[in-house]
Amino acid sequence: MLKNLVAPESPSSLKFEELVGALKSHFSPKPSVIAERFKFHGRYQGEDESISRYIVELKKLASTCDIGSFLKESLRDRFVCGLRDGAIQKKLLSVVDLSERVRLHWLWR
Repeated sequence: MLKNLVAPESPSSLKFEELVGALKSHFSPKPSVIAERFKFHGRYQGEDESISRYIVELKKLASTCDIGSFLKESLRDRFVCGLRDGAIQKKLLSVVDLSERVRLHWLWR
């Protein structure tokens, strides 16, 4: 397998670090950003899932999305859009500037 991964080079002509890199790339490929964002944007709070757990899961999903400087906004938006409780969601949606007016500090911790 290693021979095929480094072809047309031969394993004996490469440094150890290069061989390890080829194997890591093959067995642990970098996830597709679009696929990771698809999972993130499709995440809704589960029936028996607490808000705290939902936030933890959103953060976990966001960590592989390469969102960059829009992390806080993306977490806030996905949190509100994915809430199970319509009353809380409606209340949050009625706030003009949610990031400034309401302290969603647990989202950015």
